Amino acid sequence: MSYGFIKKLDKVDKEVMLGVDLASLSITSDFEGTGLNNHCAFTTATNIMKMMGFDEVSFDEVYSHIRSGPVLFMEPRVKKIIKNRKTSVNIKRKHFPKTIDMVRAIDEGHITAMLLVESVKSAHWIIVTGYAITMGGIYLKVFTNWYHEARYYKVNSGSKAVMSLEFFI
Repeated sequence: MSYGFIKKLDKVDKEVMLGVDLASLSITSDFEGTGLNNHCAFTTATNIMKMMGFDEVSFDEVYSHIRSGPVLFMEPRVKKIIKNRKTSVNIKRKHFPKTIDMVRAIDEGHITAMLLVESVKSAHWIIVTGYAITMGGIYLKVFTNWYHEARYYKVNSGSKAVMSLEFFI
């Protein structure tokens, strides 16, 4: 499944990134042998916690709220994990988000997860880490949960962006 991810863009006129060390984030293969499958929501939730600066995000802590997928409604589950840490978080949900929604969230420094659907049987949670402007338009820079490096994604190209969750304190 490619979801329309692009490894490299030819010419980038402007690029904006959240301050995140992608090597410090989890990828789905980190959880092999745990019994999880279809666990992009689990991996995304783990990474959201890390990006929000929570120390020692444990497998058991996230697993008690998010297990194997597919997981459509991740928002209340992540909110409970954060609430258990005696912190409140605001989450703005958008159905069928637009590129401008993601650009605004990045410009405001907000962590944003997005649910992509490639087909009836294929959905995937990712994290938007930035954006790039080229002559061909605006591409989101995304962490796919498969590699410790970002890919590019043009909204609704290769897969449909059906939901986004924007996290901010």
